[in-house]
Amino acid sequence: MLDVERKAVLVAIGNARIEPALLPEALATTATAGPGAGGRSFFIRSGNHRVRLGISDQSLLQVIPEGDGVAAVLDRRVIARGCWSHPSATARSRLT
Repeated sequence: MLDVERKAVLVAIGNARIEPALLPEALATTATAGPGAGGRSFFIRSGNHRVRLGISDQSLLQVIPEGDGVAAVLDRRVIARGCWSHPSATARSRLT
């Protein structure tokens, strides 16, 4: 589950390593503002929480497949589980 504390950790890291074949092309997006502007990114959702992560080969965080979804791994520990979220999800489903 992606609770508020785990979401804060993911946001603080800001990016993740990911195998290109794992991320469906339709779910990849390009950030238009903020520190990751111009870089490729993706969204992960778990419950009512959603987080955007940039893609970086040098990240300490890695996103891997797990069952029907994905897991965010840091220091060989799963810190969050979720599924892909489409970049154009409605504003009501986005969390601030």
